[in-house]
Amino acid sequence: MKKIDRYIAKAYIIRFVMAHLIVFGLYVSFDIMQRVDMFYGAEAEQALSRMLIFYLYQVPANLMNTVPPLLMLSAGLVFVHMSRNGELLTLKSCGISMRRVALPVFAVTVLVAILLGAAQETVIPNLYRQRHLMESQIEGRVSGPFWLTDSEKDYKLYVEDYDFSSGKMTNITLLFLYPDVHVPRKILEADRGRWAESGQLLFERVSIQEFDSMGGRLGEQKDLEGLKWPTSLSVSDFVDIQHGGSLTSRAPSFTLREMPARIEENIHNPRYRVLFHTRIADKFIPIILLLIGIPLLSGTGKTQKNRLIGALIAILVTGIYYVLMFIMLSVGNTGAINPVLAAWLVPAAGFLTGLVMFARMRT
Repeated sequence: MKKIDRYIAKAYIIRFVMAHLIVFGLYVSFDIMQRVDMFYGAEAEQALSRMLIFYLYQVPANLMNTVPPLLMLSAGLVFVHMSRNGELLTLKSCGISMRRVALPVFAVTVLVAILLGAAQETVIPNLYRQRHLMESQIEGRVSGPFWLTDSEKDYKLYVEDYDFSSGKMTNITLLFLYPDVHVPRKILEADRGRWAESGQLLFERVSIQEFDSMGGRLGEQKDLEGLKWPTSLSVSDFVDIQHGGSLTSRAPSFTLREMPARIEENIHNPRYRVLFHTRIADKFIPIILLLIGIPLLSGTGKTQKNRLIGALIAILVTGIYYVLMFIMLSVGNTGAINPVLAAWLVPAAGFLTGLVMFARMRT
């Protein structure tokens, strides 16, 4: 049985890799046509290098959206191919059930889901930021105004304009507050600023004024030509905030460890709680789709003989699942239902439905 397991697992992996290469290739082809102006102007070699790096940054984030449906599609292609060649019938005649045949597919899927989940919490957030930073730098984007909070150094940073291509800032204010009364303790203003090589902020034409807890001035204003200032912020923070209020567009840059703090900061915004629970529930999507899809793929003789129908079933199951998830998450984001219910109702129902279907599957 080990040889059969390896044969099925290998066929499953090959089809998954090929399907992903095709889908990603099509995505890149269409995306390049829309972004051709972004790379235009550079020398051919430099433009090619930029495009290569840009889309390498895109691969991991793209995986989050394509892996679950493509795993489902690959499983369908494997089983329809085996049925068409009479391999499933041979295995059944040897007393090997369809559930046992599907075991290596589930094993590979669980491994892929674990690796994908780990990447989502480690590699993907950084690559997502790098991609958007590179996009902003190539386009020479100047954005602002920005308000950022440096929690580690305990101050708020205001930047009127930030040039992503050069990293230069204009009209900067650092605001230090008394912890209890929320009155300015110190205000630092600078005409210009940029990133120093050490990761610190380097300001030009600086003025510093301190205040007492009642808002009165303490001493004279200090004027300096230049000043280095420590910070825990980075260019990535400007990339994140550039998306404005669109939580959906910024979601790939968050990790589960960051979520509780963001929920606390946005206690009245249910979107963050919905996103937190959805991020956990998403880890189970590949398993859920297989539990539902495999019984459907093996359900009728006609389906077993037709690759096209098998592929359509895989697409249909995936589409229905994602439509239901979209509806529930949309309702949850409005606060109409509990965020936990919004994130987990469809996965839980899908998992239970899949278990029942898999148990009753014709073997």
